[in-house]
Amino acid sequence: MHELITQRKFPHLLPEEQDLWRKFITTHGKEYTSFSYDVRVGKGAHAGKDKDPKYQEMWKKLTQKRIDVVGYSKDGITIFEVRPNADLPILGKLLGYKTLYLKTFYTPEKINLAIVTNSVTIDDKTVFEAHKIKIFLV
Repeated sequence: MHELITQRKFPHLLPEEQDLWRKFITTHGKEYTSFSYDVRVGKGAHAGKDKDPKYQEMWKKLTQKRIDVVGYSKDGITIFEVRPNADLPILGKLLGYKTLYLKTFYTPEKINLAIVTNSVTIDDKTVFEAHKIKIFLV
């Protein structure tokens, strides 16, 4: 069993999402060298010039986009969205996360996009595949 399964909670994932992620790790975890959770990307919002600098930083962190999971492997970086019943709004999130990840971290590595889910309709699957988003049904 992959050692990452023993982690009880995964930051930013709801209980049902944590269950999906554990199932993913059981079958695919060894394909990755490591994972990062709750990865903040983008600049976030500015709280206003008159705010204390410590509040500026807190507001930035609160308003930045947060990626569920980023996986690292020999094939590059994979941005994961973990959701039961995957649907089209996830497409926009993943495309946005990729853009912001590249602007935040300036990596030359290949960026892959993936969904970990328990269900996806045939139409949504068609759209995800057209955008080269890998679907992991667990």
